[in-house]
Amino acid sequence: MAEILPFEGVFFNLKKAGNISSLIAPPYDVIKERSNFLSPYNITKLTLSWEENDYKQRGELFRKWLKEEILTVDSSPAFYLHYHYFTLEGKKFLRKGFFALVKLYPFEKKVILPHEKTLASPKEDRFKLLKEVKTSLEPVFFLLPDGLKVVKHLENARKEKIFEFEKGDETHLLFAVREEEIIDQIVREVDQKKLYIADGHHRYETSLLYSKENPSFTHILGYLVAMEDEGLKILPAHRLIKSVPKTALLRLFEEGKKLFHFFHLDQEDFIKSLEEKGRKHHAFAMVRKGEKPVLIVSINEKKVEEEISDHSPAWKKLDISILHSVILEEIMGLKEEELQSEGLLKYIVDRGEALRLIEKGDFVMGFFLNPTRIEEVKKVADRGEKMPGKATYFYPKVPSGLVIQKP
Repeated sequence: MAEILPFEGVFFNLKKAGNISSLIAPPYDVIKERSNFLSPYNITKLTLSWEENDYKQRGELFRKWLKEEILTVDSSPAFYLHYHYFTLEGKKFLRKGFFALVKLYPFEKKVILPHEKTLASPKEDRFKLLKEVKTSLEPVFFLLPDGLKVVKHLENARKEKIFEFEKGDETHLLFAVREEEIIDQIVREVDQKKLYIADGHHRYETSLLYSKENPSFTHILGYLVAMEDEGLKILPAHRLIKSVPKTALLRLFEEGKKLFHFFHLDQEDFIKSLEEKGRKHHAFAMVRKGEKPVLIVSINEKKVEEEISDHSPAWKKLDISILHSVILEEIMGLKEEELQSEGLLKYIVDRGEALRLIEKGDFVMGFFLNPTRIEEVKKVADRGEKMPGKATYFYPKVPSGLVIQKP
């Protein structure tokens, strides 16, 4: 099934470009403040648009950096093992992954499985950039089922350290593994598996389109993490709404009581209660300015899920599906697409920031969720379905600039 290959990675030449921590950045689609990336050689000079329609200039800059050896090509093919240490809610974690070239397969082949819908505008942007640089500047983040053994092979191999550095509260270690016997073993084992896209759906679909026009472009830069890795974390993207008709709120409490219990909680208790109820029920917390948070808990899970038609049981069991299809659309009459098109809906991962925006009055209400689970992602993807928008936020993001695919 899935085909991966070792490759000669392209790295920043630290003697010319400076400290690696000043050169990497989050993926292009999660960057909010560009002023954080001041180095003239930061990867965002390639991945982000700094002037209108500057794709050609960025392609020329990429080739200039290669020519001037700001970027250098590794001496021989390797898989690159990455240790990513990070802190989440006061606890320390380690996520292990590795960079490899991943062969492109159309989704209908069911070798590479997506779980997220994509939008036309980001794909158009990435396609224009790909046409100029002709390679993967940023990796697509893949989940590898039953992958702990594969990563262990890399850990047990002879390793050559490429980088070790800190950035904020995160620490990164990157190693090259070049042993042919180990590489061959990993290639054979991954060949028995499917891969699931965690992050990078737009980049993957863009690469598929580009490969149709350029048949020699068959592989992209991938970052593979075992689906069972203890450091693999998903955060929920909470929903903030700018304007809600009073009638919609009335319907929620009147019609909603047929399917849900409503509990009024103190501000400091609602997240803990949301987590506890979410272990056995569909649970959500609704927060409005000046009001006590309301915990919304399903009375009968099967009955709630039966309100959704035209989807698999796996899709119906998602909290995010219940929120959008049953609570917002069916009961309150609020469709996600209409809220988005009118600029009334915001997805936000930072819970504290979400609460501040509600208290400030920028949004009239917010719905807070528990995170989607890895096994739910797999089940929905296996069915060939796409989750509602922003159903997953894999954390932390894989930094761009650690390694680039050789053009």
